[in-house]
Amino acid sequence: QCLTKSMLGAMRERMHSVTNRTDDLLWIGETGWSHPMSSTLSMPMRNCTEFSSRPVYETYYKNFLSWDLQMGDVRGPDHVFYFTMRDSVNFGMEEHFGLIGQCGETKCKLQKASDTTSWINEDNMMIGSRSRAGLLGNDLVV
Repeated sequence: QCLTKSMLGAMRERMHSVTNRTDDLLWIGETGWSHPMSSTLSMPMRNCTEFSSRPVYETYYKNFLSWDLQMGDVRGPDHVFYFTMRDSVNFGMEEHFGLIGQCGETKCKLQKASDTTSWINEDNMMIGSRSRAGLLGNDLVV
């Protein structure tokens, strides 16, 4: 079973046990994926270079954007926030969860093309598109 679904089910049950309501809002903050590998990643995933690879990062972000917050028979979250805009250094430890590498940079790690409708990766391959009215299918297509 999906760990996220199990955790959301447990959170909803605990919320209900405290408030005795089923309509309380559930917000999820700081969800994201690191690329390149963050220095805070611990074993055993630290030994798997694919875990923090660009294709996995792109897939995670694509799936995040296309998620409708539904979880089947478990009520999904009401709001989910992507973490974070820029990579950071916390207590000397580098974290690469940002969509932009460092302060002062203006290019997204999943760079947008000059026509402002297509996203281009570092190999100049289109990985998705977006319209002013909203998403066109999946925002990123890997």
